[in-house]
Amino acid sequence: MLIANRDAKGKSTHLAINQRLFDDPVEDFPKAGTTEIWEYVNLSGDGHAMHVHLVQFHLLDRQRLDTTGYRAAYDAWIAGGRRPEARPDLARHLRGEPIAPGDYETGRLDTTVAQPGMVTRIVLRFDLPEGAALPATYIQHCHMLEHEDNEMMRPWRIIA
Repeated sequence: MLIANRDAKGKSTHLAINQRLFDDPVEDFPKAGTTEIWEYVNLSGDGHAMHVHLVQFHLLDRQRLDTTGYRAAYDAWIAGGRRPEARPDLARHLRGEPIAPGDYETGRLDTTVAQPGMVTRIVLRFDLPEGAALPATYIQHCHMLEHEDNEMMRPWRIIA
């Protein structure tokens, strides 16, 4: 998930996840019962308290990245139509070794801070409550109210 500022169709600058606004179509479809690693790539100058509804997760690690190089590659990918096969290779822009979570960040979480200039990796398991119907739509967002109000919130949908 890319965290960056976005000019929202002539409006004031919004914060966005994957350069998408809240009402844009859902793009993330984890399967029920599976485990995934999500990467928050923070190209903004601020830390963001990222909260994922429904699931608790574990913070895997954080890693520094070349924000200028990755932003240029990502922006070119967006301008080129977001073709999946042309998505920029994040690994080419990583710098240094992954940094383990601090003692205060171990265990199950529902919110973690995506630090500026870093990739924050979380491990999520998508188990639904008993009797929940599929597909099931939930959201992720920055827990800072000003950021939620400025479109830094995206839906995701669990499928069978």
